[in-house]
Amino acid sequence: MKKLMIVTLTLFSAAAFAGSPMEKGADRHVQRMTQELNLNEEQQQEVREIYREKGEEMRELHKETQEEVRDVLNDEQRAQYDQHQKDRMEKWEEKKEKWKERHGKN
Repeated sequence: MKKLMIVTLTLFSAAAFAGSPMEKGADRHVQRMTQELNLNEEQQQEVREIYREKGEEMRELHKETQEEVRDVLNDEQRAQYDQHQKDRMEKWEEKKEKWKERHGKN
């Protein structure tokens, strides 16, 4: 029963996150752990699912935190905060693109 649950969760997660950065990150962690710790197939699936679930929870918590912070700010501060967030995202995207170029990733 446990194996069936793991396989089912993995299939649903794979469909939901296929090709996403979250999936790629989880796969990288699992791959490294498999090499270093000699994980078996079942362990790999369980660890991959944990990383996916926790990654989603962290993203949701981050989003909620940003919303709560925005609620505390006045209109002028909120506009500055939003602009700062936008600038940070643009810098992050630039860094990500440069990293992809250096490492031959698409």
